[in-house]
Amino acid sequence: MRVTFFIILSCLCFSFTKEGDEIAVINELLERTDRQLSLQKKLKELMVTLNSQEKTFLEGNESKAHVSLMTDTALQILKLIEDNHYADLFPSPYMEELRLFAKIANKKAPTKL
Repeated sequence: MRVTFFIILSCLCFSFTKEGDEIAVINELLERTDRQLSLQKKLKELMVTLNSQEKTFLEGNESKAHVSLMTDTALQILKLIEDNHYADLFPSPYMEELRLFAKIANKKAPTKL
């Protein structure tokens, strides 16, 4: 009885879509996947950049310009992560570090009147 109900339900679900709509659905899925992949590659690029900037900082480049560059990069990373709901994928200490840098970046931003 259950198997028969499932088969009938499956047939009904597929019969409601127009012929050819499955191609449109997969095309949309591919486009969304491509956008996500591009975003994730940009995120990785920014993360690698931040790691390099942090290494340079630890090696002694503590200039205000370099710190500003680091905080701006961290702010971009945090924004991408939060806007795309990736925060749960990263360790808490990493997210806290980004938030600290972002807070510094926001403090140095000129206030708009």
